[in-house]
Amino acid sequence: MRHSPHRTKPTSRKCLAGALAFLALAAPRFLVPQQATAAPITDFDPGFLISDVTMYNYQSMTLGQIDQFIATLGAQCVPSAGNTCLKDYRENTPTRPATEYCPGGFVGTDNDTVAAIIFKAATACRINPQVLLVTLQKEQSLILANQGKPTSSYAKALGFGCPDSTPGVCNAAYAGFANQVYSAASRLQQYAAQPWNFNHRVGQYNKVLYHPNEARCGSAQVFIKTQATASLYNYTPYQPNGPALAAGGGAGDKCSSYGNRNFHIYFNAWFGDPKAGGPVAFNPINRLPIGAFDAASSTATGQLIVEGWAFDIDTASAIDVQIFRDGKLNATAKANTSRPDVQAVYQLANANHGFAITLPNQPLGEHDICLQAVNVPAGKNVAIGCKKVFLAEQPIFPVDAIDRLAGRDRYATAAVIAQDFAPDATTVFITTGQNFPDALTAAAAAQAKGAPLLLYDPNSNNTPTLSQLKQLTGLNQIYVFGGGSAIPPKFVVELRDTFPNVTVTRIPGKDRYETASLTAKIFYPKAEVAFVATANNFPDALAAAAAAGSLNAPVLLVGNDIASTQQAASVLMSPWITEIYVIGSTGVISDEIAEYLGQYGRVERIGGADRYATAAEVARRFFPTAATAFIATGKNFPDALAGAAAAGQLGAPLLLSSPWQLGEAPKTYLTETETLERIYLLGGNNVLFPGAYPAN
Repeated sequence: MRHSPHRTKPTSRKCLAGALAFLALAAPRFLVPQQATAAPITDFDPGFLISDVTMYNYQSMTLGQIDQFIATLGAQCVPSAGNTCLKDYRENTPTRPATEYCPGGFVGTDNDTVAAIIFKAATACRINPQVLLVTLQKEQSLILANQGKPTSSYAKALGFGCPDSTPGVCNAAYAGFANQVYSAASRLQQYAAQPWNFNHRVGQYNKVLYHPNEARCGSAQVFIKTQATASLYNYTPYQPNGPALAAGGGAGDKCSSYGNRNFHIYFNAWFGDPKAGGPVAFNPINRLPIGAFDAASSTATGQLIVEGWAFDIDTASAIDVQIFRDGKLNATAKANTSRPDVQAVYQLANANHGFAITLPNQPLGEHDICLQAVNVPAGKNVAIGCKKVFLAEQPIFPVDAIDRLAGRDRYATAAVIAQDFAPDATTVFITTGQNFPDALTAAAAAQAKGAPLLLYDPNSNNTPTLSQLKQLTGLNQIYVFGGGSAIPPKFVVELRDTFPNVTVTRIPGKDRYETASLTAKIFYPKAEVAFVATANNFPDALAAAAAAGSLNAPVLLVGNDIASTQQAASVLMSPWITEIYVIGSTGVISDEIAEYLGQYGRVERIGGADRYATAAEVARRFFPTAATAFIATGKNFPDALAGAAAAGQLGAPLLLSSPWQLGEAPKTYLTETETLERIYLLGGNNVLFPGAYPAN
């Protein structure tokens, strides 16, 4: 904090702590009075300017005592036009809420006195009002002024926001007497709460300058013994040199500065020894802990490992770290492993503030892991970070050839699958990547034409899909599945404009049932076999699509009652169909519906306890000697949709699995299929987690 360059003349006025023979002390740190009036200073300890006990004794004076102090020492002050004495100064003050550094809050009012402002700021921020009074004197000579001061002096009363690098220029955001006092008190607490953010730190040697001109005047190493001393140096970053101390309250030399010297003189004279209480750490504000969540990982055995560091400036001991999994407290452990890097950055007494915590037996899946550093001795804990963690079980696959087919999203993944399995396609099917019903039957139909299946994205320019289409030099037919609500007419127009020599045909339908029925009638007019799956969810229809594609059969959709079978029945009544495979357990498609469909052909139900078991049963029934298998997530449909078309063309099953664990049903099928040579994983690492599904 920089001071205004002015001088004060000596006076014989007495002060509260006794007669001062040296009241000619300069307001600036490095500007001096016209004459020296005191003996050399011999008790100045640059490493111990003030004790923590003194700095944070915010109850050292009552409001009445502060008011009396200002009135007594300013009794001889004479006001003049535009210049006000401190004892007479008034200011309207705003109310300030409680903060981390000033937990008491500040209640503003009109016509606040200087004494009230100092008392309220000291109480709010837990700073000794004596410190603020002494700082007022050393910064702007307001306490002992013989004449009133202009508004500009009060606007920068404590020199807050007035850096030495820009003499005479102060930050307007901190202008105003109350703003200066409150801001200075708050900053004195911030120095203690976040010492690593400031240059001067307790418990270590610090380079302290003698004067702003370091090149000319130099510096000296000072071992700072208290946080309060470090705070004074952060506020006023200079120490007095030998000539300044020898001069007492007078002038030293061109390299002398006087701010902290004058603080020492005034505080001793007015309030006694500022070092009272000794170099014992003390602060009435419970400072918040700090830390970082560096990393999270998992093992194949379901262990969660979290790493990072945390400490609380209020204690040298290791503090606790709380681990929350999906919003619930999972464990508490000590941050007590060695982190010399943290110690070096924050200048801590020891390095034991790290942690690498292993938590066994965690549930598989995707979890939000959040950490909190526990406040010492009590109070608000601090969040130090959150990370997503995927806990996966790594299975032993029966084959070595495992390939992942993935793009940056579902649309790019579909394009990758098309490029790998149908690079010379002449026909392409396009369906929505946003909603499964219209898309479900397209996968099986694509196999009938030997076509890849691409996806439409309503929220983008469909670059992956259009790029793949442009690579197909022999392309002559595009089928678009679903009505206008699934794929809008403007996209069909775009396809026709982009590919003028290609026939673009929409397979419409007023609902999912009709779209499936129209698909069957167009692409399978003489099918002998049909698959029936629920329209209420996607997994069973996807598993059926690969099998249906390999048998040149359609996939039809039904709902929860007989009425929902009308569209399917319009296909099944064909004289060609003799076999009907109902995919899913009775909980998915009821026995009543299965019996009703029996009038159109022999019905065989293929189902398991869940979607994963049903897909495995379909694979076992139709692909007992498969050389290739596809695995997709059972949690979402798009990656599996594009893969089902490719699987049907290869005569391969489509298995469904959990993103983080290869379940027992698909694992059993893969193990018992001795002919198996290759496995394709459909989707990126966020769909089938690499910990559970390692690819080549």
